[in-house]
Amino acid sequence: QKANKDFIRNILTDWDKDRKGSLAFEELRSWLSSISNNRPVTGCEVKWVMSMAAQDKMQDYTTLNLTPDLFAPAAEAFLSYNTSYDQVVKLMEEYDVDKTGNLNKQELSSLLKALNENIDPAEADVSWVMDHADVIGNGVITKPELHKAISLWYVHSGSAEIVSEAAAQRHLNQ
Repeated sequence: QKANKDFIRNILTDWDKDRKGSLAFEELRSWLSSISNNRPVTGCEVKWVMSMAAQDKMQDYTTLNLTPDLFAPAAEAFLSYNTSYDQVVKLMEEYDVDKTGNLNKQELSSLLKALNENIDPAEADVSWVMDHADVIGNGVITKPELHKAISLWYVHSGSAEIVSEAAAQRHLNQ
């Protein structure tokens, strides 16, 4: 707890330029860039982190401030994303057929098919992943959301598989 508070206090001391006790959009972008080997951090990446401070997807993330109570989980999520960034970029380049920098529902379906041993995922499953991974709320999967989409797919498809196996086992036991 104390280490977390010290970490947050140090970040705010260095990056909270307006001294409001939280990070505004551009302050957060600067800090995220500093922990990303100074690569430019996109607006979508900042919005994704800011989405953790939003009450719902309809809020304008550029007007929010990341408060200390939300800072640690947001930082943890971004650091995890940074760790898998190269892999995310590769997948985005491969499945972003229309080269928009995002995955639409059809492109997401193609990715999920590849993750599903080349078996087409059900439309309802693709919609479920899209709805739960699109935290920015722009109707597509952005780079930072792709990591979550893949995790959700494995959790969702794995739980569906467990339910199917349990149902089959109950049927056999009758």
